[in-house]
Amino acid sequence: GEWTNLGRPFALKISGGALWVSTMLAKPAILKVNLTNGKILGQIDAPGPHSSNVNDAGEVVASGCCGGSNPNGYSWFKKN
Repeated sequence: GEWTNLGRPFALKISGGALWVSTMLAKPAILKVNLTNGKILGQIDAPGPHSSNVNDAGEVVASGCCGGSNPNGYSWFKKN
């Protein structure tokens, strides 16, 4: 099958039983996606994420690129 709800993906990561997608929807975001059915479980608005990683604590680190609001830096999203 094909999932068409994930925008324009830049990077993919499988962690904690979910697929994490750095993508461009209406605005840049990192999506947490159900591996079985492609349903979006959560979304982080992020400044132009072209790569991302998720650690064992569920924290997300993303790097920007190509004119995003943080093109040469990193964003760290801590789990609440």
